[in-house]
Amino acid sequence: MTQATAYQEPLFLHAHFSPKIWGHEDWVISAHKNGPSIVAEGTFKGLTLTQVWEEHPEIFGVDTSKAFPLLVKVLYVDQDLSVQVHPDNAYALAHEGEYGKNECWYILDAIPNASIVYGHHAQTKKEFAQLLNEGRFCELLASLPVKKGDFVNVPTGTIHALKAGLVALEIQQSSDTTYRLYDYDRVNKDTGMKRELHLKQAIDVTRVPHEVIPYTPKIEKLAHGQLTTLLENDYFIVRHLELKGKANLEASAPYSLLDIFEGEGRLLINDKIYPLTNTSHLILPNGVTSYQIEGDLQLMLSTAK
Repeated sequence: MTQATAYQEPLFLHAHFSPKIWGHEDWVISAHKNGPSIVAEGTFKGLTLTQVWEEHPEIFGVDTSKAFPLLVKVLYVDQDLSVQVHPDNAYALAHEGEYGKNECWYILDAIPNASIVYGHHAQTKKEFAQLLNEGRFCELLASLPVKKGDFVNVPTGTIHALKAGLVALEIQQSSDTTYRLYDYDRVNKDTGMKRELHLKQAIDVTRVPHEVIPYTPKIEKLAHGQLTTLLENDYFIVRHLELKGKANLEASAPYSLLDIFEGEGRLLINDKIYPLTNTSHLILPNGVTSYQIEGDLQLMLSTAK
């Protein structure tokens, strides 16, 4: 294998399966120590994404001395998740030794009248702490209706929880730090104990009052589809491609994450063809500067900043 071939060979990945008290997660693109993805085929078949990141920086075209910056999951929600909040980089690095956790969700499926916990009603830190410590969650928590195809930005400091009956694609900073405010007094069947809450940390990091950070999607019309920038923050960019036909695309970053979630098609890099299905999750390496996607499909295209 030549170096040029290595640069242009996409990394198709097998997910890390993570069972949860509320359902399960597939960590589909992950180099996190708690659940790295495995390269499914090609030159690096059988290696973890972490190994490729650390041992082959030429594949990514960036400094890989720090942790891989992004984590992509698919969450299958049978019961409500705990009500939680994530810290920013400064707090997480100081207290947890890893990145903070800005994240976003694309709702892949939803039962009728589905909703999520999103935000809170407190106007001051004192009011927030009082309602939290007294367990007055009906007064504290805000709700947001969601349906299939909705996109939700969840920046650090935002109270949130997916609820039963949802499937969501989650794109986030590579962090597993979660501060739980409320877990419905559930008992973990494996330990016989309730899961730990983190009220002090939640009070420290929650944004008060709740603030929805606006972002106007940017739509690029294609000959056979549409490429929409759903979110750009300080850490990543998320684009949604809807395609019925062929699209010629240019790489916008040293490497790109692709998550196909509906339909099927194929990826063309020079003269090589790679089949795509609705469970394909892959990374386009640094050597891929232009490529084609053909098919009737939808995918998320994410890049780190």
